[in-house]
Amino acid sequence: HHSICAYMAYKKILFAIFGLSVTIQVSRVLGIFVLAFGLGQQLSIAYYFVFVPIINVLVILPMTVAGIGIQEGGFVYFFSHVGMMPSAAFTISILSNLVVLFSILPGGFFYLMQDVSATDPSSLAKTSGVDGARRKWLH
Repeated sequence: HHSICAYMAYKKILFAIFGLSVTIQVSRVLGIFVLAFGLGQQLSIAYYFVFVPIINVLVILPMTVAGIGIQEGGFVYFFSHVGMMPSAAFTISILSNLVVLFSILPGGFFYLMQDVSATDPSSLAKTSGVDGARRKWLH
């Protein structure tokens, strides 16, 4: 409660972060829609905007290790009920994971190349610009 109240003084920042979060979720749905369309699946985009967020929530629930199998099962379950072949839904799920994996690999590479001591948390803040970014957003 105290943390939430402390952030209430920064409504502009919270609104900006909320907007970025919505943008990320919409882009994820659109990316999956484009991937499915590229594989010849021509369902209404509305199904994607309903099903993908539900599947994302299911994935973050602590039912399996890293949500393995939940996303795939969710895609097959939901999309097969609206006319998509289960094999196509499964393929779209796997390919969407691969797209995410390949998109984060460059960041992981650059992170590994940083000369940051894992035992000194202050060195991470200095090299990553966390303090400067925090000051910029808070003022």
